[in-house]
Amino acid sequence: MLNKEKLDDIILKYKAQPSGSGYTEIIVKNEFVEDFIMEILTAGFSITNVCWWEYCKTLDTKNKLGYGGPKSIYCDGWFSEICFTDDFPYKINITGNNMEKYKMVMDHIKYIKTNEIIRYDEILTPSFCIDVPDEWENTYYIEYKKKKI
Repeated sequence: MLNKEKLDDIILKYKAQPSGSGYTEIIVKNEFVEDFIMEILTAGFSITNVCWWEYCKTLDTKNKLGYGGPKSIYCDGWFSEICFTDDFPYKINITGNNMEKYKMVMDHIKYIKTNEIIRYDEILTPSFCIDVPDEWENTYYIEYKKKKI
């Protein structure tokens, strides 16, 4: 049984940031990626896709690759969503046991970060699409809505 509180705890532990109201894309800084993936899988959640963001170190930093996105909750900068073209191999089919899934995701990240098409690997930041019920709203969004009321 999937546990929303467990997912929120993992997100908080690794200073991950959902990009919207749900768990469609959870942006994870590079230093936490490996542990985040393993804990998400161990907790019984499925990663359905890996997407990419550019981390801009300050609010004044102009993005090089991305289109726009949220201010970082934990850092001084912001994240800019990167939309690769359809012919760029960024989608993966994640299957198998947890170790096989972990390896697939990590191999994909390594491939993207070392591909000669991308020359900005130090600013590339992955996000992970987590398969959860559609009605789940993440804690950050719930708190944001409370402040707006």
